[in-house]
Amino acid sequence: MNIEQKTEALLCVAKAFYDRGRYIQYDQRSLDRILQLTPRPRKFLPPEAATPDNTTFLDCSGFVNAMYYQAFGVELPADLTWHMIDYVKPQIFYYELTHKETPEDMKEIEENVLSFLLPGDVITLDRGVGNGHTMLYLGNGEYTDCTVNGRPNSYDYENKKSREYAEGGLWRQPLASLFISGSRKSLFKENVRRFAVARPLELMGEPTKETLARMTTAKDLFCGVLTNFPGGRQATYGESVVYTVFVRNQSFMEKTAKVTFQMPGGKQEAKELHLSPRGRETAVFSVVAEQTAGFRLAAPTVTVNGLHIYVPEVLVGQGLDAAAMQKLTETVVDKMQGGKTAMQAAAEAYEAYGVSMSGDEKEHFNNCFYLHDSTGGDVVSRKPQNPGADLGVLTYFGGIGTVTPEFAIKDGVRCYKISTRDLLPGDVLLVSDDANGKTTYSSFYTGKQLVGRFCPEESVSKLSRAETDAYVDSLFGRFSFILLRPVNGKR
Repeated sequence: MNIEQKTEALLCVAKAFYDRGRYIQYDQRSLDRILQLTPRPRKFLPPEAATPDNTTFLDCSGFVNAMYYQAFGVELPADLTWHMIDYVKPQIFYYELTHKETPEDMKEIEENVLSFLLPGDVITLDRGVGNGHTMLYLGNGEYTDCTVNGRPNSYDYENKKSREYAEGGLWRQPLASLFISGSRKSLFKENVRRFAVARPLELMGEPTKETLARMTTAKDLFCGVLTNFPGGRQATYGESVVYTVFVRNQSFMEKTAKVTFQMPGGKQEAKELHLSPRGRETAVFSVVAEQTAGFRLAAPTVTVNGLHIYVPEVLVGQGLDAAAMQKLTETVVDKMQGGKTAMQAAAEAYEAYGVSMSGDEKEHFNNCFYLHDSTGGDVVSRKPQNPGADLGVLTYFGGIGTVTPEFAIKDGVRCYKISTRDLLPGDVLLVSDDANGKTTYSSFYTGKQLVGRFCPEESVSKLSRAETDAYVDSLFGRFSFILLRPVNGKR
């Protein structure tokens, strides 16, 4: 495959990412919005993973890595900007600024770069102290990047609240702006130490099968999968899990889409959708959540015109019927009003249903996390997840002091976002402000609001719906949290 065909493949993937709009957000501190010092596993996710139910968080280098990985199945040798400038090869231009450059010098550098720049080239600048920016040149005088583009960062760690934007985090910008000394991302800005241009496209092999499908059979199709149990919601054993495959025709010509659906070890189903110009259609499939699934239903294989579409895993569990949950909730709230913590009250109430859990907040926290000391201060890491024993909802934990070693190489180990809709009646939120679990506090979700303690010094209180939403959103800015779902306990 020649360089022109490789370029076409890369730009096809870039467009697929760009088309996801608001479902891809930028985060400056960490692409998962939880740990400020995290690796970047989301670069391994395809564009189709970004849906209304599954916001994808990337930063500038994660985005460039994602485009190359999805197009060719190859990881770039670095995913941090201050490493990329040295390790992404072949490097075809490098410049260290003296900040004594005259306008004439800047013009000469610009003309030099423009004379050889090709679509697919990676432009990286280094601002020092672990800071920089990286972009992909698209051709026709434009580059693309993932950034807040002058807005406040998408998660406010200081005030513990999120900011997400309708425009999303991906942008197309005029290349000329990089060479204007006063522009925000200027290569000549006073805080830029050096910049480089690399051409990794030369080292790439054949495009992936998925990329070839995006270029041919699935061209101009915008696809994704939604479920009736998104995020932290959970199907009870025996319930139907519904997968809705949506396909939108982005062209002005009629198209036909063949959708296939197959559960692991199951028979394949197929449905054909006829799409009008700019039209949207859906194909619906359902399966029963069997107890043999454990606590997570394996994702089915879904294709649209030969393109494999990312499907989120669905949580499953035992659950209580509505009447039992109502009674349990009333019991827990009454016990808290009598002075017990949410953990103590929940432990006593769930015991009547054969569920055993610790009512000691610190003990339960230490049962869920390992303690580590580091030069940057103590941190904790999640112990192997076992919902039947520690009651933790799969992947739903995090905080700015929580690390996960396997997270460096595996996606889906922990959540990227949590909101009130991820909670179920009977859930308990356990939070700690330190690595030893000394400042722990817990709250209980009634199905409408959280009741409990929301900082170590406080007594039990009830939050309004709006306050509940704000508190759940604040979890990413706290030291560590874990979502507990006692109904998953053995009984």
